[in-house]
Amino acid sequence: MKASVIVAVYNNEEMIGDCIESLLRQSLSKKEFEIIIVDNNSTDRTREIIQKHKVKYLFEERMGRARALNKGIRNAKGEIIAVTDSDCIAHKDWLENIVKKFGKKSVVYAGGEILAYKPRTLVEKYSEKAGILSARTVLKKNIFYPPFFQTANAAFRKSLLDEIGLFDEALVSGHDADIGWRIQWKGHGIDFEPSAVIYHRNRTTMKGLFEQFKRYGLSRTALFKKHRKMLKAFFHIDFVNIGGIFYALLQIIPSLILGRTELERKKPILDFVKRSAFLYGKILGSIKNKVIEL
Repeated sequence: MKASVIVAVYNNEEMIGDCIESLLRQSLSKKEFEIIIVDNNSTDRTREIIQKHKVKYLFEERMGRARALNKGIRNAKGEIIAVTDSDCIAHKDWLENIVKKFGKKSVVYAGGEILAYKPRTLVEKYSEKAGILSARTVLKKNIFYPPFFQTANAAFRKSLLDEIGLFDEALVSGHDADIGWRIQWKGHGIDFEPSAVIYHRNRTTMKGLFEQFKRYGLSRTALFKKHRKMLKAFFHIDFVNIGGIFYALLQIIPSLILGRTELERKKPILDFVKRSAFLYGKILGSIKNKVIEL
């Protein structure tokens, strides 16, 4: 079997059905891949909805997305492990295009583009314009942290995971960055396939945006603590993000006056929420993990 698609899900009865149906409509021959959905101890109708579809259902009692994904990997038969999230919709050619990327033996770790799925609210439209979760955004050159693919759209050769190990179950979040960095530090490449597209539902409210970036900040400090030796740093301060907070504050009043659309008028407010939430999460994480990562 060429590929195993793995989705970890927790209490997502609203979206898991659409996700599965998009995977069942893939252009790749059904004989060449399997779909594994790992229920991470959901308490809503998630299990019931999964079992209405012709997919492999697994249950992981221990909480944590990394644990759920690892259970799927251990039960996978495919040579290639492709992962996406339960709040995502896969383009019909997604899996076929990602599998083609592995036609070269040198490719062991790949991912595709992540686009916004039907943005409706102001925050969703802002996230789309800002490229939040876009692979192109995450893969932009960073002088401190290596690039990686998010688990909304990533694929691994299974033999690679046998070599470097699975997702780190000690991490509450950031396990996708962790495994991507470990792969590269072992000397392997990272390959982007823009035609392998996943559509992701962004946060719909300002509160949701704040919580999302607070979680990113918290996970960043845990990653810094774990990989400080490889990163060759005792501390790290993101002056670009901190400077962006002050810049956003300065832009709020002019934008409210001069902005032609609601998004133009409120973009600096949302920039401030996003950046300050990221810093707030890093402050909390720095205290918790006893590091300086701001």
